[in-house]
Amino acid sequence: MRNRTGSFLWNRSVRADWIKRNVILLVIFMTIYVLNRHFKAYIDWKFIGYICRCHLNDYLGGAVFCIYLNMVLVLGRHRPILDLRVLLLVMFGVSLLWEYFFPIFLSYSTSDIFDVCAYMLGTLTYYALTYRITRKTDSTK
Repeated sequence: MRNRTGSFLWNRSVRADWIKRNVILLVIFMTIYVLNRHFKAYIDWKFIGYICRCHLNDYLGGAVFCIYLNMVLVLGRHRPILDLRVLLLVMFGVSLLWEYFFPIFLSYSTSDIFDVCAYMLGTLTYYALTYRITRKTDSTK
Protein backbone atom coordinates (compact mmCIF):
# COMPACT_ATOMS: atom_id res chain seq x y z
CA MET A 1 0.00 0.00 0.00
CA ARG A 2 1.52 3.30 -1.07
CA ASN A 3 0.65 6.38 0.90
CA ARG A 4 1.42 9.99 0.03
CA THR A 5 5.06 9.64 1.13
CA GLY A 6 5.44 6.42 -0.87
CA SER A 7 4.29 8.07 -4.08
CA PHE A 8 6.28 11.13 -3.14
CA LEU A 9 9.56 9.62 -4.36
CA TRP A 10 8.21 8.58 -7.73
CA ASN A 11 6.74 11.95 -8.70
CA ARG A 12 9.69 14.14 -9.71
CA SER A 13 7.78 17.40 -9.72
CA VAL A 14 6.44 16.82 -6.19
CA ARG A 15 9.90 15.81 -4.96
CA ALA A 16 11.52 18.84 -6.60
CA ASP A 17 8.87 21.13 -5.12
CA TRP A 18 9.38 19.57 -1.68
CA ILE A 19 13.16 20.03 -1.91
CA LYS A 20 12.74 23.63 -3.06
CA ARG A 21 10.41 24.45 -0.17
CA ASN A 22 12.77 22.81 2.35
CA VAL A 23 15.70 24.79 0.96
CA ILE A 24 13.63 27.97 1.35
CA LEU A 25 12.85 27.02 4.97
CA LEU A 26 16.54 26.29 5.53
CA VAL A 27 17.51 29.72 4.16
CA ILE A 28 14.91 31.42 6.38
CA PHE A 29 16.03 29.58 9.53
CA MET A 30 19.72 30.14 8.77
CA THR A 31 19.11 33.85 8.14
CA ILE A 32 17.40 34.16 11.51
CA TYR A 33 20.34 32.28 13.07
CA VAL A 34 22.92 34.64 11.53
CA LEU A 35 20.93 37.71 12.57
CA ASN A 36 20.57 36.32 16.09
CA ARG A 37 24.31 35.55 16.33
CA HIS A 38 25.20 39.11 15.41
CA PHE A 39 22.51 41.10 17.22
CA LYS A 40 21.55 39.11 20.34
CA ALA A 41 23.95 41.04 22.55
CA TYR A 42 22.24 44.31 21.65
CA ILE A 43 18.71 43.32 22.65
CA ASP A 44 17.80 45.23 25.82
CA TRP A 45 14.38 43.73 26.54
CA LYS A 46 14.87 41.36 29.42
CA PHE A 47 12.76 38.35 28.36
CA ILE A 48 13.32 38.66 24.60
CA GLY A 49 17.06 39.14 25.13
CA TYR A 50 17.20 36.04 27.34
CA ILE A 51 15.38 33.95 24.72
CA CYS A 52 17.63 35.23 21.92
CA ARG A 53 20.86 34.72 23.89
CA CYS A 54 20.04 31.34 25.42
CA HIS A 55 17.44 29.39 23.48
CA LEU A 56 16.68 30.78 20.00
CA ASN A 57 19.64 29.06 18.33
CA ASP A 58 18.60 25.72 19.86
CA TYR A 59 15.04 26.27 18.59
CA LEU A 60 16.38 26.99 15.12
CA GLY A 61 18.73 24.01 15.42
CA GLY A 62 15.78 21.68 15.95
CA ALA A 63 14.16 22.81 12.72
CA VAL A 64 17.41 22.91 10.74
CA PHE A 65 18.37 19.41 11.87
CA CYS A 66 15.00 18.07 10.70
CA ILE A 67 15.45 19.78 7.34
CA TYR A 68 18.98 18.39 7.03
CA LEU A 69 17.90 14.87 7.99
CA ASN A 70 15.00 14.81 5.55
CA MET A 71 17.05 16.34 2.74
CA VAL A 72 19.71 13.66 3.17
CA LEU A 73 17.00 10.99 3.13
CA VAL A 74 15.23 12.38 0.06
CA LEU A 75 18.42 12.98 -1.91
CA GLY A 76 19.42 9.41 -1.05
CA ARG A 77 16.11 8.21 -2.53
CA HIS A 78 14.51 7.38 0.81
CA ARG A 79 11.25 8.61 2.25
CA PRO A 80 11.36 11.81 4.32
CA ILE A 81 10.31 11.48 7.93
CA LEU A 82 6.90 13.10 8.16
CA ASP A 83 5.66 11.28 11.26
CA LEU A 84 5.74 13.69 14.20
CA ARG A 85 6.46 10.95 16.73
CA VAL A 86 9.52 9.77 14.81
CA LEU A 87 10.81 13.31 14.32
CA LEU A 88 10.38 14.09 18.02
CA LEU A 89 12.06 10.84 19.05
CA VAL A 90 15.05 11.48 16.78
CA MET A 91 15.34 15.09 17.93
CA PHE A 92 15.00 14.07 21.58
CA GLY A 93 17.93 11.69 21.16
CA VAL A 94 20.00 14.29 19.32
CA SER A 95 19.22 16.98 21.89
CA LEU A 96 20.13 14.67 24.79
CA LEU A 97 23.44 13.88 23.10
CA TRP A 98 24.15 17.54 22.44
CA GLU A 99 23.02 18.82 25.83
CA TYR A 100 24.22 16.07 28.18
CA PHE A 101 26.88 13.96 26.43
CA PHE A 102 28.91 16.48 24.41
CA PRO A 103 29.43 18.93 27.31
CA ILE A 104 31.72 16.28 28.79
CA PHE A 105 34.09 16.90 25.87
CA LEU A 106 33.30 20.51 24.92
CA SER A 107 34.29 23.06 27.54
CA TYR A 108 32.10 25.83 26.08
CA SER A 109 28.92 23.73 26.08
CA THR A 110 26.48 23.59 28.99
CA SER A 111 23.55 21.32 29.77
CA ASP A 112 20.09 22.85 29.97
CA ILE A 113 16.68 21.15 29.91
CA PHE A 114 15.16 24.31 28.37
CA ASP A 115 17.46 23.83 25.37
CA VAL A 116 16.04 20.32 24.94
CA CYS A 117 12.57 21.90 24.98
CA ALA A 118 13.73 24.46 22.40
CA TYR A 119 14.91 21.65 20.10
CA MET A 120 11.51 20.00 20.46
CA LEU A 121 9.70 23.27 19.66
CA GLY A 122 11.87 23.70 16.57
CA THR A 123 10.92 20.19 15.50
CA LEU A 124 7.23 20.97 16.02
CA THR A 125 7.61 24.12 13.92
CA TYR A 126 9.28 22.16 11.13
CA TYR A 127 6.54 19.54 11.27
CA ALA A 128 3.81 22.16 11.15
CA LEU A 129 5.39 23.85 8.14
CA THR A 130 6.15 20.58 6.37
CA TYR A 131 2.71 19.12 7.02
CA ARG A 132 1.13 22.26 5.63
CA ILE A 133 3.40 22.10 2.57
CA THR A 134 2.78 18.41 1.84
CA ARG A 135 -0.94 18.79 2.49
CA LYS A 136 -1.15 21.64 -0.04
CA THR A 137 0.81 19.57 -2.54
CA ASP A 138 -1.49 16.57 -2.09
CA SER A 139 -4.63 18.69 -2.46
CA THR A 140 -3.51 20.04 -5.84
CA LYS A 141 -3.54 16.58 -7.47
